[in-house]
Amino acid sequence: VRRRDWLQAAGAGRWLAATGGEPATLGLERGLDFVELMGGHDPRVTLHVRAARLMAEARTR
Repeated sequence: VRRRDWLQAAGAGRWLAATGGEPATLGLERGLDFVELMGGHDPRVTLHVRAARLMAEARTR
């Protein structure tokens, strides 16, 4: 993540979760954990991360 832009990273994670085209080796879930940890003080980051997790969970159902 360039210049610690956690909002951009969270948005990218949300986009990947929405498209469902990420490879299993990407580690999206662990990446979302890291972005939430590092950028969790920003409520926009938290919103994107939670939305990404919900979309990924809905896909597996």
